[in-house]
Amino acid sequence: AVVSTQSGHYGRVSGQLDFSNFNQSLYTPLIQSVVHWVTCSSSEAVDPFPPAYLSTITPQRLMLEALSKMSILSSNLQPIVRSIKEQIPALFKTLVLLLGDRTQQVAREFSLVIMSNLSQTGGNEGVEVAHQLANFTQVISLLLKFLED
Repeated sequence: AVVSTQSGHYGRVSGQLDFSNFNQSLYTPLIQSVVHWVTCSSSEAVDPFPPAYLSTITPQRLMLEALSKMSILSSNLQPIVRSIKEQIPALFKTLVLLLGDRTQQVAREFSLVIMSNLSQTGGNEGVEVAHQLANFTQVISLLLKFLED
C-alpha cells in the first residue's frame, strides 16, 4: 500500500491481494480503512509525511495507490463495492475533485483508474456504482480535460 520507490516490496502488496481468498470479515475493515483515508480531508490525511520539504507523499496519496491496485483484479471489484456501499458517494466526490486538480497529476491518474475499475463491477453492484458515478455530471468534462492535458 506504499509507493514501491519509497519502501521496496510493500508497495506491491496491494496489487497482489485477492479478496476471494479471504473471509469478508477480514477484508471489509481493510477496504473501509483505505477508503476512509482517501476521503478524509483532515490535515493528517492530506499533509505530506515529515520532513515535508523532502516528500510530497501523503497518507491520502498512498491509499489512492493502494485502492487503485486493489481494484485492478476483477475478482476484487464486488468485495470492494460491497464493503464500501455507504462510502461510495464520498469516495466518488473525492475522486472527481482529484481528477479536476491539475496540480496533482499522480492523484488524477489514480482517481481515474479507481473510477474506471469500479465502474466495471458486475451485477447489481455495478449498476449501483454506475448510478453513483452518474450523479457527478462534471466527470465527463473533467475526463476530457484530463485527456487534453
